[in-house]
Amino acid sequence: MNSKERMAILGIAAVLALFTVPFWSRGIIQTHDGIHHIARIASYSQALSDLHIPPRWAGALNFGYGTPVFSFFYPLPYITGAGISFISLSPALSWKIENAIGFILAGIFFYLWMRDHTLRHRAILGACMYALAPYHFVNLFVRGDIGEIFAYMILPLIGMYTDRLGKKQRAENVLGLSVSLGLLILSHHGVSVIALPIFAAYAAMVGWHNKKTLALYAVAYLFSLWLSAFFWLPAFLEKGYVQNEMFSAQVYRSHFVRLYDIIVYSWGYGDTVGKPGSLSVQAGPIHITILLFTAVTVLYKRVRDMRPYIWLAAACIAVYMMTPWSVLIWEAIPFLRKLQFPWRFIGITAIASAWLSARTLRFSVLHTRILCVLLVILSLRFIQPLGYDMYPDSYYRSFSGSTYYHQEATPVWTAGDPHKPPEYPVAVISGQATIHGYTKKTGLHRFTAQAQGPARLADMTLYYPGWHAYVNESETPVEFQDPNWKGLITFAVPQGRSDITIQWKETKLRLLANTLSLISWGIAVILWSALYYRKRAPV
Repeated sequence: MNSKERMAILGIAAVLALFTVPFWSRGIIQTHDGIHHIARIASYSQALSDLHIPPRWAGALNFGYGTPVFSFFYPLPYITGAGISFISLSPALSWKIENAIGFILAGIFFYLWMRDHTLRHRAILGACMYALAPYHFVNLFVRGDIGEIFAYMILPLIGMYTDRLGKKQRAENVLGLSVSLGLLILSHHGVSVIALPIFAAYAAMVGWHNKKTLALYAVAYLFSLWLSAFFWLPAFLEKGYVQNEMFSAQVYRSHFVRLYDIIVYSWGYGDTVGKPGSLSVQAGPIHITILLFTAVTVLYKRVRDMRPYIWLAAACIAVYMMTPWSVLIWEAIPFLRKLQFPWRFIGITAIASAWLSARTLRFSVLHTRILCVLLVILSLRFIQPLGYDMYPDSYYRSFSGSTYYHQEATPVWTAGDPHKPPEYPVAVISGQATIHGYTKKTGLHRFTAQAQGPARLADMTLYYPGWHAYVNESETPVEFQDPNWKGLITFAVPQGRSDITIQWKETKLRLLANTLSLISWGIAVILWSALYYRKRAPV
């Protein structure tokens, strides 16, 4: 990389860094989900400290009853957040750093993707188009969705390695594509569901003339599933263990948008759409202009390269899926309802318009500079934090909520998430007994019971498959459907003194998924190391 390339990357980073200045004010920007993400980072850090690996259970959340939130919510933002938190000692600061890094790297990665194929000034334009799309500011300053910020940071890497593999069928490109795809799945499953079919179609278009290339794409996609299996495989097969299906299946119906909302500028902080002060779902005036101008250009010139058509079609489908016109598709495909919000598709218009501006339209240096300046000026109006929350880090470490809205991780055996902490960590539900020496870690509770006769106890923890009870080192059956203690871990103890352990252990399915991912990441690291040292070896 020469000095001009480094200067271009530094320039992009400097411009994008200006838009993250509000994050460095005292306190936390008020967003829909920001506090919840910080609480998860704190809980994830605690789980790692307690050697609950990979973290699936958050013991302190849900008023201390715990929740399997990490079994169903994308882990990558919490893995990196916990890593930063171990250094910074602050989950709130970790969240701020993650937001800034994700936003800045999205533009840099898009530039690197475009730079493989076009002139520097056009690659810079593409980076600005992508990073300064209005939806990215919605995620930053309104929703606080670190998962989507990470996902849109990774999408350009998928595109870059897709193109590189199409040109050169090398192991490093297969590995780069696999890792990028795996990281996307670990970043946000909703964006993965939306974007992966588009990038798969793009890959098919890039490699359609070469069967070997298509086979390598298939290998990369398959290997990415192995890399991320520890998360998606249990999450998919255990979805029947939580109440999400009952409470979120119809959420999508109230989140369709009008075409007017996509075209016209608006800005608000609400969690609805199409109303005054509600969430903005605009595509952006420059982005819309680029899409329309490109459509006219490629159709008029009858461009033979099919890749522009892929991105134009992706943008059109995205807009269609956001509107009520697509309701029949949402009703016909139950899996789509997991996305909850049809307006999530707006992010596709950002990557489509950015790609087309850099790769299809031949802007001059002057026109590129004008467009970049306009993008920056128009984007300044999005730096409008609603306000700041002034909570200490201890607030997030002891956060009592569940961190979700639609019972996405509420076990089906409960009557719902609790609304207050338990009076005692262990309750005697029948017989007479006293409890001593209670200690609690994320996946391990220990205490002693002195029973005057046979008794039954309830550990005030929501049951989820993986919890086991041991009395005097012998496993005892767990009953979690007691009508008076619904969804809690209950079990019997004999007369006398009993040493009791309540322990989380991975199920056979999770062990299989963990093993598959561990072996796959080991292969990836060994292969990448071998390729790196081979390049550096003297000829």
